[in-house]
Amino acid sequence: MSEHISMQVVHSRRIWADHFKYINSTWCAIERGDNINVKGRRGDTAVHIACLEIVNPHILEILLRYEPNLNIQNDMLQTPLHVYMRRRIVKTRKVVLLLEKGADPNIPDANGNTCLHYVPKHPSKILIQSKLLTHTLLKYNAKVNILNKCGDTPLHLAVEHGAVDFITALLHTEADVLIKNKKNLTAMDLAYTNRNKTPEVFIEMVKFAIILNNCKIPVNQEFLDEIQSNESLRIFNDECNEEVSRLEKIRVGNTNLTLDVILKSSTHAIAKYFRNSEILEWFRIFEFVPYKIFGNRLNQHFKEGLARKEAEENGYPHCKRIFQTLPEVCINKIMTYSSIEDLYNLK
Repeated sequence: MSEHISMQVVHSRRIWADHFKYINSTWCAIERGDNINVKGRRGDTAVHIACLEIVNPHILEILLRYEPNLNIQNDMLQTPLHVYMRRRIVKTRKVVLLLEKGADPNIPDANGNTCLHYVPKHPSKILIQSKLLTHTLLKYNAKVNILNKCGDTPLHLAVEHGAVDFITALLHTEADVLIKNKKNLTAMDLAYTNRNKTPEVFIEMVKFAIILNNCKIPVNQEFLDEIQSNESLRIFNDECNEEVSRLEKIRVGNTNLTLDVILKSSTHAIAKYFRNSEILEWFRIFEFVPYKIFGNRLNQHFKEGLARKEAEENGYPHCKRIFQTLPEVCINKIMTYSSIEDLYNLK
């Protein structure tokens, strides 16, 4: 046993010696004006190595002054940001520093995992700053519904690893709970399967199912059946009903449209409403914050509806020209089934 441990120590010292030697040679290269992005063993650059736990954190900050390429991938297709996200303790400030210097949070590693996939796989750091870390990555355009090679989104992994704070942070963005992985399982399915193992995750997902149900989005009936068996869920369900009742009484401008209708509408339908300039301007100045349950979702609907409206305005003339023999109702139907990307790609 002691012999095994001593061999591990020797191995660790050798690795550290290799890293130190490589970083030292990089300093020499910088002084000579050579390329800072040159790769060493395993395809790592000096910045990859500076992101490791065992390296003095100040080295990374010094290297970043020389504007290295932060999106170079090593032999495992990891960028320096991937390497940093694997640490036991991840400091959001350092993540921001890498992102500000040009690190792309959406580059996949050899397993298709992006930086958001890394967060729930390392529980020790989740409990520290997971919400702040998640919001930071999203602020720099990390894709919340991106799939790895197993078809898992970051939310799938968060449910699997029982990362409640991370789940909460994702659910407050545009995380899609109904995406199926290659095992044909949604994040909802995983939460239900593991309900006894991680009940706190299951409760969080049931709450989100209640929200979706109020938005007229189909969810597993098994989730809704849990409401009456749990006091906290009953209270949350009552709070949801109360807030929806408030939304039913709020008219959008001088129209007959109420906020609960927007809450339950598809993005395409909201884009249609936004063709009315009065409705659009009303939403631009509306305060979503007072609605603690549905405010975030309404704000999300507003952004998605506006983006959809602009895409349809771009795509409509091209769609009408391409399908000029079709009646207007058919052209509108085609646009309904077209993604925003498709509408912008129409020529």
